[in-house]
Amino acid sequence: MFPAIRIHQQCGVHDGTGIATSHRGRAPHFARHELIHHLQNERLGVFGAWLGRPAWWREGMACSLSLDERRPLPEPLESYRSGFDEWMAEAGREHLWTAVPGANPSSSTAIKH
Repeated sequence: MFPAIRIHQQCGVHDGTGIATSHRGRAPHFARHELIHHLQNERLGVFGAWLGRPAWWREGMACSLSLDERRPLPEPLESYRSGFDEWMAEAGREHLWTAVPGANPSSSTAIKH
């Protein structure tokens, strides 16, 4: 489940089965961020989302599509968001779930399954 210490240190957490937020995660972008992780798990499966995609893609998508207005985000989240935005511009929104991201956001290429 959700270890109490983890919730107090973070604004929100998604463990693959549910979402929990702390008092620090009341802003709408925090809820959207965790819901995006939930959607990643629904679309790709828990293992596909967490083992089949690089961290910059998973977290970058959540940071970017949650409309988090904080600029810059703490690292490495800002780099993840920038890498995802760069990848998305190249892959195209229509290939969000079907394109396989490369290992390096600055040289990623959309390779379709």
